[in-house]
Amino acid sequence: MSKLNNNYFKSCDELNIHTFYEILKTKNCNFLRLDANTFNIDEFPIDGDDYDKLSKAWDNIHDEYNEMVGGGLPDNSYMIICEISELNLEVQIISTLADEYQLMPLLIYKMHLIDWGYNPDNMDSIKSKLQALQFRVSIIKSKNPDLFEPTDKDEAEIIEYNIHKDVVLLEDALGEGKNINVNKTVVSTWVQYIKLADRKYKKLKKNNNG
Repeated sequence: MSKLNNNYFKSCDELNIHTFYEILKTKNCNFLRLDANTFNIDEFPIDGDDYDKLSKAWDNIHDEYNEMVGGGLPDNSYMIICEISELNLEVQIISTLADEYQLMPLLIYKMHLIDWGYNPDNMDSIKSKLQALQFRVSIIKSKNPDLFEPTDKDEAEIIEYNIHKDVVLLEDALGEGKNINVNKTVVSTWVQYIKLADRKYKKLKKNNNG
């Protein structure tokens, strides 16, 4: 087994998002090693001086990430949960209305969609706006991990699938054929993409509200 020395990721400018999420999912800091991958990760010990060094490096990276995205404060957690509930409710309602309108284009469905600020005659725009809402939820959750920590294995698996979904949603939100390579895109760049998509979402929402 090779010595750790300085052969590990130390910052958000170095760590790619695939590895970042692997550590979030597994809690195994050995993924920070430059010579580690999913095939040999179990070969490395999870104790000792080298692992302590990796754990400290991960804490620093995670703190750096939280500082860049701007975590929510404990006293506004209720507002955060309410906002996510409202966004999820809108996604659910609009998805149902759009499906019903496509199957049976009744005036009542059309009027409800218009009241919500959606164009019933342009399903592509509805899909795009729903994707923006879903990504907005992902952004809020990424900024407030303490509120949405998985509590069991099943939830952790759902979070894993959501990570891959977030990449697709972020690419759609950025537009212009953006293709994010999870093995090459570092965490600091990922955060900048999120902030750019967030600004685009807010601008779109402002324009839709007149």
